[in-house]
Amino acid sequence: MNLKKISELLITLGLCPAYKGYTYLQYAVYLTTTQKYRQGLIVGELYQETAEHFQVSKSTVQHSIRSLLDVYWNQNNTEHFRHITGFPVHNHTTLPPREFIAVVSEYLLQPSDLPYWEL
Repeated sequence: MNLKKISELLITLGLCPAYKGYTYLQYAVYLTTTQKYRQGLIVGELYQETAEHFQVSKSTVQHSIRSLLDVYWNQNNTEHFRHITGFPVHNHTTLPPREFIAVVSEYLLQPSDLPYWEL
């Protein structure tokens, strides 16, 4: 998976690249689409590797991604997210960063038009 394809999806979902957390989220999704993280999303390790890549602290990565997603969900993007990914987000519920990253990663890895939870 390349960063350009990930970026295209994140922008289509309505995430703003102007936020610092965008770059961290993009890289975290990239890592989860590699074999190393495919078997299980261990957020602590994922944030640590992202932090090392950007030479910042793990807490900076965590806070920045959470802030980006807080802004995203506060803009009422729940229905748009569901429409694009097909993931059943109910009653305008927001996904925590771990689940958001997992859903976006799985969406990107699907060879068919069906999301993994509908296969």
